[in-house]
Amino acid sequence: MGGSQTGNPQAETSRELIIKTVAKTETADAHNWYEEQRRGLSGEFIAAVESVLGVIQRTPGRYPAVHGEVRKARLARFPNAIYFIWRDDLISVLAIYHAKRDPQRLIERQKGKTT
Repeated sequence: MGGSQTGNPQAETSRELIIKTVAKTETADAHNWYEEQRRGLSGEFIAAVESVLGVIQRTPGRYPAVHGEVRKARLARFPNAIYFIWRDDLISVLAIYHAKRDPQRLIERQKGKTT
């Protein structure tokens, strides 16, 4: 479950969180889009992202693997999910994706074809 860690995969510990540049860009783009839809909605989106990132950092094993090592954590209230890889004490966020985006691009990222 989640790499080569031992013991209880649900044990609450804080792990290093690395967010890929492309995931940061996706988050900024979504932030801007939500703000255009309704003033203040972007703040709610960012709060949802930060909340889920916190849970991922503490208990990454609670989220299912959806493709190889890639796990998916859905955001509450928003049609987005955070895709990440968990290895030992390191979590790499590959994408913060809208549900309607092509999952093939995420698979390519996992293989290291895009940053």
